[in-house]
Amino acid sequence: MQGRSSDIAAPVSNIPPMKPVDTVAFDRNDIIEIIALTRFNLYNRCRPCGAKAILQEMESLDVHPLPSISAINRILARLDLTHKRAG
Repeated sequence: MQGRSSDIAAPVSNIPPMKPVDTVAFDRNDIIEIIALTRFNLYNRCRPCGAKAILQEMESLDVHPLPSISAINRILARLDLTHKRAG
């Protein structure tokens, strides 16, 4: 061998390539429940619990599909969870 890289055979793998992980798509009722529980969780930890904070928390939890900020605000209003620090 004279140090050429073509003399070295590339390792052959019999492992099939990984398939992408399927994400679970939640239905409308699940999203509403996740929004309410996320809001209560943030509130109980004395963290901001507005629509933007809820959206960021849902992103970190890999919730799909993500609702818009205005949709989260409408859901919070429908559930009477709009008073800033009222649990």
